[in-house]
Amino acid sequence: MLCTWVCLWVSGCQTESVEKEQQASQEATRQASSGAPADGIRPEFEDIWPEQKLDFVYRNGRDANELAILETLGGGTAILDYDRDGRLDLFYTGGGTFENKTTRGYPSILLRHTGQLKFQDRTAQAGMGLAAFYSNGCSAGDYDNDGFQDLIVTGYGGSILWRNMGDGTFEETSIDAGLRNCFWGSSAGWGDLNGDGLLDLYVAKSASQTNLFYKNWGYNFQRLTDNPTVQTASSSFSGTWVDYDGDFDQDLFVTNSDRANQLFENQGNGTFVEITSGALVTDQGYSQGASWGDYDNDGDL
Repeated sequence: MLCTWVCLWVSGCQTESVEKEQQASQEATRQASSGAPADGIRPEFEDIWPEQKLDFVYRNGRDANELAILETLGGGTAILDYDRDGRLDLFYTGGGTFENKTTRGYPSILLRHTGQLKFQDRTAQAGMGLAAFYSNGCSAGDYDNDGFQDLIVTGYGGSILWRNMGDGTFEETSIDAGLRNCFWGSSAGWGDLNGDGLLDLYVAKSASQTNLFYKNWGYNFQRLTDNPTVQTASSSFSGTWVDYDGDFDQDLFVTNSDRANQLFENQGNGTFVEITSGALVTDQGYSQGASWGDYDNDGDL
């Protein structure tokens, strides 16, 4: 009698355990098929742009059917805390149009984050209304090491270096810095190529032009011509600085539209060696941008 009760109790526990395992398996299958994470928390995104009530549209001439090759690049975005209030602000390039075989630039826009995901147009107050050319790319970096992030804007017809004055305004310093003549830069990336604590600049250029390297001397920039390895002639979209091999210097990954992407390993002495093997540089390439991250949290990028 006792043995029978014990056997039934054990059998009942086993049945209950199996049922729980089956339910857990079914729930995991349901989450996998629905795309939800295993812990049941699924990220959701909401478009809050209409709430900002801001009148801004990136222009490329399409509405007037004024099409060339310029409109294929799209517009750039920079995320920065330009006023150091602890909130991330936004900067968008304005683009331009190609009318009667002449380009016309449109102003970019600086949006200050005022809190609770609300943004305010501060372009005029910051003194950033200049639209000297058809703009495409932009990148934020503190090139003068004053604690405030500056901005470089690239595009068809030149470039603009906006120096952050630390009081909510920016000063256009391209000519003094030696960066005004970067004709048709798709985008630009900041990185310290030689470990001197100053951000240097790599400009990716379109239409099979030679990409450009600029050394930061603390007060102006000088184009480097002794790094031919990384200054190849190609139709490049971006140059991303990253220490991919963990040797404490910054390497360079370049995305191209007319050839495979390129990875350049920093040798630590101001020179680079092109890496020609591996999935990053042997696939089809033809990419328009890149971003690095540790997706599996194993400590490497």
